[in-house]
Amino acid sequence: MRRADKGDRNSGAWVFPGGLVDRADHLCHPYCTGLDDAAASHRLGVARGGLDYYVAAIRETFEEAGLLFAVGESGERLGVDGVRRAYLSSMRGPLNQGNIEFAAVCQTQRLRLAAHMLHYIAHWITPVGMPKRFDTRFFLAVFADEQLVEHDNAEVVEHGWFNPASLLADPGERRLLGVTRSTLKLMSGFGTLEALMRWAASPRVVKTMLRRRCRDAAGAQTVLPDHPAWAEIGLLDPQGKGLAWCELRIGERVRLSPFVQRLTHAGGNTYLVGDIVNGWVVIDPRDSEQMQKAMMENLDNGTPTVVMTGQPVSAEPIHLGESLTLKPIATPDGTGWLLVEERMAFMGRWRPPQSESSIALRASADWIAPREGFLIQLI
Repeated sequence: MRRADKGDRNSGAWVFPGGLVDRADHLCHPYCTGLDDAAASHRLGVARGGLDYYVAAIRETFEEAGLLFAVGESGERLGVDGVRRAYLSSMRGPLNQGNIEFAAVCQTQRLRLAAHMLHYIAHWITPVGMPKRFDTRFFLAVFADEQLVEHDNAEVVEHGWFNPASLLADPGERRLLGVTRSTLKLMSGFGTLEALMRWAASPRVVKTMLRRRCRDAAGAQTVLPDHPAWAEIGLLDPQGKGLAWCELRIGERVRLSPFVQRLTHAGGNTYLVGDIVNGWVVIDPRDSEQMQKAMMENLDNGTPTVVMTGQPVSAEPIHLGESLTLKPIATPDGTGWLLVEERMAFMGRWRPPQSESSIALRASADWIAPREGFLIQLI
């Protein structure tokens, strides 16, 4: 459906029907069928009030598109004779304006909202730092009743039915938001409607898609949780100002914490640990003249201790003043180093497996600083 022009970033975009959860949506719980609040909350991963999201999705689809996912009082298919159609149509405006509660419509028409027909498929949160943020749940349903789509000419001014893959391949002049494109791509990955609905109805954990603002050589960007820099961006830029880089830049110093800096070169990463008061340790240095110069400039011409990862396991910790300790730790590839105070482990090229074998490391470290790539968060 095409959004009306209201002067915001969504104006004119083609989106799915939707809107905000209203305070009165919980009043519809007694009129829902096939799903109660406990089950809905469990599916959405919230303590309570999960059924409100299903009610809001049904209500907003009715307000904007005229489609009502509901059944009769005894579960029978919803009839749409002329009288009922006229009444329901007349309720869409007052509902949208907040002049009547959805529960009152359900009570008057003896309706049961078919929450069980909606399948929870996606969860998106607007990046931190944006002037307006949304926490949005997406539902998928098949509508097979005799009702007709009628956009409301207020919130939405045009509608259409599209094949997801075809719309992605050729949107024409239709502007699609990133989240809309991602949802269409998700749906287009199934060969048939039956396969899509089997997946939608299957038990699974829906991952939260929280994009993060960042930058690269082309300018401002946002990245999803599957991007290698996603965790590091959250650490370096918790307020979402978009200042952290989502690409590694050769020769540029990046301060990862108060006591850790990273220098990236063609062969990987070198880490500078410490400060001018406590002294310095250089982890995995390179011999190139450029790197030696960069290290000396950043160390204020101090004389650092040099250590390597992947060597035979050392037994002695390194103390930097009275504030910092680098503790040697054994890995399958040899020595790693743990900066105890900042819970950061320098592991060379070794990565801990996502299994019980990495529990000991997670007990002492929150981050891995690898020889190649971005910081890795241990969860």
